[in-house]
Amino acid sequence: MADLATVRGSARFWRVFRRQRQAVVALVMLAAITAVVPVTARFFATDPHGLSADALAPPSTRHPLGTDYLGQDGSSTRSCGLRTVC
Repeated sequence: MADLATVRGSARFWRVFRRQRQAVVALVMLAAITAVVPVTARFFATDPHGLSADALAPPSTRHPLGTDYLGQDGSSTRSCGLRTVC
């Protein structure tokens, strides 16, 4: 069981942390990104490393963020990158 000094130190930390608005916003954003990342694979089912003839295509219903110079889907590559980071 945690001793009393540890509990008091933890409570003090959160009290000071809550006063820092930027830190709270960053924590909320990090939690939101972490919660959304597992779901993105369902929305962007195309292969993130697959090549297509649609090189440098603008955003469309097929490619929500467009494609790069190799024809890779922008939304799929970003989704794959987030899954790797998280």
